Amino acid sequence: LFISVFAGYEFCKNEFRFYISSNFLLFKYLEYVFLFNIPYLYVLFFQSTFKIPKFKYQIYYLILNEMILVLFALVRVPSLWSMVLSIWALHLFIPIVYSGIITYKKIREKNHEAIFYLFALVYFFAG
Repeated sequence: LFISVFAGYEFCKNEFRFYISSNFLLFKYLEYVFLFNIPYLYVLFFQSTFKIPKFKYQIYYLILNEMILVLFALVRVPSLWSMVLSIWALHLFIPIVYSGIITYKKIREKNHEAIFYLFALVYFFAG
């Protein structure tokens, strides 16, 4: 699911989307729908990869992101979307550091999957 949402996000950012429709605002909103779900799905993917239990209040993170999307749907002002996105993006450091710490611990435990995951983290940092 994480990879599919990430692919949808990338599709909404490239120029091939205009072969389907020329509605820029529709694709911008879809891009944000995908973007605001990626961190939650990333954490779920990470937890399932290393068989880490979920956080107790993890669902509230998803609900908060979905509430921002509802706000975007109700208030169709792209300048507001940009401002909220700038503030929202600051928290993305937390899941990356969390996954980096867990990956480091798993590498020290000689977990071979962690090495591949380390390459994925480097890819996300570089991208």
